Amino acid sequence: YRSLVGVLQHLATISRPDILYSASFFARCLLKPTMADLNRAKRCLSYLVGTAALSTRICDMNTESNLLRGVSDAGWSTGPHGRSVSGFCILLNGGLIKAKASLQTRVSLSSCEAELKSLSKTAVSVGKIQESLEEFNIDVKTRLETDNLPGIKIINGEGDRDLSRQATRDVGFLQEMMSHDEVTISNVPGNIIVADIFLKALAKIKFEALRKQLVS
Repeated sequence: YRSLVGVLQHLATISRPDILYSASFFARCLLKPTMADLNRAKRCLSYLVGTAALSTRICDMNTESNLLRGVSDAGWSTGPHGRSVSGFCILLNGGLIKAKASLQTRVSLSSCEAELKSLSKTAVSVGKIQESLEEFNIDVKTRLETDNLPGIKIINGEGDRDLSRQATRDVGFLQEMMSHDEVTISNVPGNIIVADIFLKALAKIKFEALRKQLVS
């Protein structure tokens, strides 16, 4: 079981981000796996065999305007001990550069706070990629995308700021990036935000629709 989960995690990181949620879920059972866990992992492997032709898209750099997108989402209190799960991906001109799902270190008091933490973590990764692209003299426009409209209002100074200390720091960090014109933040409807695929099991139709944004 551990060997199989290691393979699935490697594939999820390298070329098949559509199984990232499954690989992360399987990793929670490494200490005491059951036969049911093994059978679920084997079903994931069968899915990969049946969709072996799919792989991540390559970035198209033959464009006049390069767009770097950081798409963020969070599952509130969906992890162990009430912790939330952050999920995000970073795409350059539609080509996937990075995808990640991880447990947040502290319990969030609301779904808005969980989303803000995830968005802040996404911004950190986007900033590092921006620096790497600058070394190659590649100019990009950078946009963060989230379905957390109340959080965007707070970042813009329009909403209620009854937040924990950590969430307040996340808001301050995002505001600083925006003030320096390093990023813009856009609201995306929750039913089409691609980072949702990293956070929970989805119905087949929605899963396949989001998958098209990542692999083809």
